[in-house]
Amino acid sequence: MYLHWLHGGRLRVKLSGYMGNVRFLFLVTIFFPTDGGKPVGTVIAIDRLPIYPIEGVTIIGNTDFTTAAALEKLLSVMKGRQADAVVSDMAPNATGVRAMDHENIVQLAYSATRFALQTSRVGAFLLVKLWDGASTIALEKDLIRFYDKVKAVKPMASRSDSAEMFFLARGFKGLQS
Repeated sequence: MYLHWLHGGRLRVKLSGYMGNVRFLFLVTIFFPTDGGKPVGTVIAIDRLPIYPIEGVTIIGNTDFTTAAALEKLLSVMKGRQADAVVSDMAPNATGVRAMDHENIVQLAYSATRFALQTSRVGAFLLVKLWDGASTIALEKDLIRFYDKVKAVKPMASRSDSAEMFFLARGFKGLQS
């Protein structure tokens, strides 16, 4: 999955900051050095697990994003700034019951989407993790209402038989008042 469309100097909010390759690509792509050699852009990462400190990243660990307290804390850290990107690879603990696991991850995807709709600037993007299933098309249709382009992407590291996928929604249209 290419992340070449990320740019420096922006506010990124990472939901589920505890991760591997995507986090690495996300952080490396965002932090372009300036003349002073310091990172450009702001990344805020939140996760229900503890997160090791990452230079240049504001960490909110041991915090469940789906709670009101987490949202309050996240908004406080954002200090009124609008997000240029919301990236979510949140996933529930799998039960082994495919339909139930799908519905649980869809609920997390909608939580991330609601957050993005409330906090993003016009033109921002959302990248949200999903396990393909019965509600995939409904989520895609909902994203199309608010974003110029919505594309299903599958990580290159994902097995071909895996249901794991992401929706990349670009060009946030803003909310109509």
